Amino acid sequence: MAYAVTLLIIVSVTILIRNRKIRKHYVLGGLCALPLVIIDPLLRTGYFEQLTTAQLYQYFLTQALTVFMFGGLSAVLYELVFSTHFTKQRSSTRQHLSVFLIGLVIGMSLFLFGVVPLVTAVIVGLAINVVLLMLLRSDLFWDATFSAIGTGLLYAVLFSLITHGSGSLTSLWFTEGLSGATVAGLPLEELIVVALFGAFFGPIYSAAKSLYER
Repeated sequence: MAYAVTLLIIVSVTILIRNRKIRKHYVLGGLCALPLVIIDPLLRTGYFEQLTTAQLYQYFLTQALTVFMFGGLSAVLYELVFSTHFTKQRSSTRQHLSVFLIGLVIGMSLFLFGVVPLVTAVIVGLAINVVLLMLLRSDLFWDATFSAIGTGLLYAVLFSLITHGSGSLTSLWFTEGLSGATVAGLPLEELIVVALFGAFFGPIYSAAKSLYER
């Protein structure tokens, strides 16, 4: 775990120092990824109270920081790969972005009313928003596809680094509602969440800024 966090820190610092223009994308990507790791503990009564100071330190240093850097690096990779292929449309409106509240509301409702576990609710919410994004901006299909593949590969590397030498660790972020199914040793549900996360939050910047391919 320590090696994975150290590696992510080195990569993150190197990228941010070499290209200051992408700092905003890094921070926004990291903040968007944080709910993947903090929603589950926050919704468990007394979860943090039962942890010692050392355990809290380990949680935020390893889990939260790792997920933040994962989201930040995903956003940076998308920006570096696709930013040169887009140009901004002068007359633009962002009011249509409120439609993405639909996925959030439906996903959270399914979980809060006990219909499905959290991981399933996240998958449903993200899937709905990806579909809505494609309906609004079908030109971003390949961007969403490659962003999903990229974040999936990044997750695979991260999972391998963190679980190396830990045979008891079978998932990174979700502890309940997992089927136990795996893809190349990766937990299926978490892999789906990560892919949908990339498919949505990668192109969403282009949609929000009304960026179109040149």
